[in-house]
Amino acid sequence: MLVLFFSFVYTDVSGNTYDKNNIIWQWSKDSSGEQTYIVYNLAASYSELSGTLFRAYGSLYYSDDWTSTFKVYGDGVLLYECYDITSSTYDTIDFKIDVSGVRELEIIVRGLVRVKDGFDYEDYPKFCATNLMLSK
Repeated sequence: MLVLFFSFVYTDVSGNTYDKNNIIWQWSKDSSGEQTYIVYNLAASYSELSGTLFRAYGSLYYSDDWTSTFKVYGDGVLLYECYDITSSTYDTIDFKIDVSGVRELEIIVRGLVRVKDGFDYEDYPKFCATNLMLSK
């Protein structure tokens, strides 16, 4: 089952597969049950963060309407926010964010589906971020 799960993360709803080493997704819930976050120390050395958001293949197993959130903060200030990945999204979303002068970059993803699988529950990400690139 583990191999199957990861294919749901690395593949989008259109069947495109992405590099498993360059993907961020919500893999668990924090203490509030809402999000996963990653913090990077940029030391004010970069000018731009770019990447692509895609709806994960595993989200097709969840039929209810939903909306996911992707946010990027620089030194505590909201730099980018995307609510455009929903249960009806099939296209990828490319983004570019100015991170000039940012010392601490925080990426927040909120979008996890809990599906009952027999007597157990499985968690699947609704969306993923990939092709993340920092430019000087």
